[in-house]
Amino acid sequence: MSHQLNKMSTVEARENFSELINQAAYGNKRYILTRRGRAVAGVVSISDLKFLNENRKRLNEEDRVVN
Repeated sequence: MSHQLNKMSTVEARENFSELINQAAYGNKRYILTRRGRAVAGVVSISDLKFLNENRKRLNEEDRVVN
């Protein structure tokens, strides 16, 4: 499944917080939150977060073996 990164300002995120969370949690949408046009945070589902965290650990372990 392909995921698209959607952009949303922090003001929009605050105004639509519950919808933002529902779309990430149940709609598998990913968001980049921006402030003054700059990316400041991301919102992803818990399954995406677990995947990223596990792969980060694996990549860090592989990096230690190579170095």
